[in-house]
Amino acid sequence: DDKPEIKKTIIEADDHAKGILPRIKESFDLYDSNGNGFVPTSCIGHIMDHLVISFNSIYPFIYNAGLFPTDTEICELINFLDGNDQGEVQFGELSMAMMQQVIN
Repeated sequence: DDKPEIKKTIIEADDHAKGILPRIKESFDLYDSNGNGFVPTSCIGHIMDHLVISFNSIYPFIYNAGLFPTDTEICELINFLDGNDQGEVQFGELSMAMMQQVIN
C-alpha cells in the first residue's frame, strides 16, 4: 500500500511551503508601503531579487548560481499576475504563483 508514502510526500511539501511563504510575505511587505495587500507591478522585479537573496539560507545554490530572474521572466510574471492591467498585484496572487513554482 503506497498511501503512507503519499501522505509523507504531502506532509513534506506542506512543511516546505510553510518555510517559504513567510519569506514571500516578508519580501512583498517591503514594497507594500501602505499595507493594503497590493504592490505596483514595477516592484515585482525587486521583490523577486529579494526572494532570491532570502532563499539563500534555504537553497544556497540559487544565489550562488546567480539565478535572479531575467527582465523577460519578470515581464512574463507581471503579465500573468496583472492580467487586468491595473498596474498592481495582490499578495495572494503573487504567493500562489510563487508556491506553484516552488512545489512543482
